[in-house]
Amino acid sequence: DIAPKIEYWNQAIFAVFWGEPPLGVIEGFVRRIWNHCAIDKVAAARKVLYLVRFETMADKEEVLKKGMYYFDRKPFIVRE
Repeated sequence: DIAPKIEYWNQAIFAVFWGEPPLGVIEGFVRRIWNHCAIDKVAAARKVLYLVRFETMADKEEVLKKGMYYFDRKPFIVRE
């Protein structure tokens, strides 16, 4: 049954960053800027695409409100 797997990712966002820092750097960045949120997982989906899963929908929605962040003066864009 695929439904539980899909439900699990409902609390996730995609983040796009044009650059190639290691996953550990991106993970440290998102945990620092969203330190008030409960982050469950940070993963690389593709070369410039990252997946961030939050423990609550409220945290996900709060992060999505802003939409764009900056890392090293480059855009770090988040989308559902």
